[in-house]
Amino acid sequence: MLIDALLSGDLETARSYMGRYKQHDPYVADGPEGLLGSPGDAPRVDAPDCQGVGPEGCAGPPFASVEFPRIWMDGDFVILMGHFTWTRPFTTHRGATPVNEGIGFDVFRVIDGKIDEHWDSAADVPLSSLNDNTPF
Repeated sequence: MLIDALLSGDLETARSYMGRYKQHDPYVADGPEGLLGSPGDAPRVDAPDCQGVGPEGCAGPPFASVEFPRIWMDGDFVILMGHFTWTRPFTTHRGATPVNEGIGFDVFRVIDGKIDEHWDSAADVPLSSLNDNTPF
C-alpha cells in the first residue's frame, strides 16, 4: 500500500502507485517527487527554526503510525480519514501546543489505478474537548 511504502521509505514502490500526481497542498510540489521529496534536500525536522511545524519548511511531521478509521469512495475519488500518532509532540498549527496525535483528511482522484490528484487537511487532536465525542 502507498502509505506503508511512504512510512517505510520505499520510494520506488510509492512511485508505482502514482500517475502525474497533481498536488493541491500549497506546501507540496506537483508530481511524485513533490510528495516523496528527496531526503537529502529536505530540512531536518529537528532544525532550530522548525519547531515541529511542516509548513515552515521543515521535513514534515514525525510520523510514528497512521490508521484510517474511515474510508469513503465516490467515483474516481477516495477519501481517507487518518489518525496520526507522532514520534514526538507536534502541531499542525503555528503557536498551538504540540500534541501526540493528529487527524487528517486526504482526498485522492484515482485514474487508471494510479493516484492522479490530491487534496488534504490536517488538525491536532486536542488534549481536552468541550464535548465527550472523539474526532474519530
